[in-house]
Amino acid sequence: MEASSPQVLSQSDSRNDAATSSSSAYASASSQGAIATSIARLKEINVNFLALDFDRTILSCHTGGRWKGTVDELLEYVRPVFIQLIPAAQAAGIEVAVVTFTHQISLVRAVLDSIMLSAREDGDNDYINNNNNNNNATATRTPSGRIPIRGNDRSWTYNGKGSRSGKQAHMASAVEELEYRFGVKITKATTLLIDDDSRNIRTALQHGVRALRFNPEKPHRLLPEIIKLN
Repeated sequence: MEASSPQVLSQSDSRNDAATSSSSAYASASSQGAIATSIARLKEINVNFLALDFDRTILSCHTGGRWKGTVDELLEYVRPVFIQLIPAAQAAGIEVAVVTFTHQISLVRAVLDSIMLSAREDGDNDYINNNNNNNNATATRTPSGRIPIRGNDRSWTYNGKGSRSGKQAHMASAVEELEYRFGVKITKATTLLIDDDSRNIRTALQHGVRALRFNPEKPHRLLPEIIKLN
């Protein structure tokens, strides 16, 4: 394939390009500031565990557990807010898990690995140090190795006495793993579920778990809503 010729920008193009770059940089800085403020708020209210839904939350689409495309194609649907929020949470010592009804767990893991690799490439190494500050070698086998995934793949069980409704068992099982592997102490009061399904949110709240409904049509509202949490 022939190499394409370099594009020559006119002065007008250059000015427009510079303006676009400046605008993008401002938006990025603003977004990073909102992420930092959100993480600070979570720390203030003693949240140390984020349980995140996958379809229509981390992703802007719903795979229905039947994704037949490539991982790269699926990555196009990852919401930018979670590309920033997940590594930032881990860097701040807030544990993260994905709780989902999909059985395509390998796809979920691939998406999480990509998110964490993006953070590494962007120079955010705090999460790497956080992952390495433990005695369990399995934590670093993949870039997202510290993030438990609980889906409908029958790879896990929950034998506790807690509720199995909604995402309750998913969260409880993930907490068991995190506490066992890393010695962290997680309770209902220190947990925040973010999910687009109001039924899962209702169930969590009924059982004393903090929960925030994610509006798939208005993803920009997530960070302001986190900042307003009490």
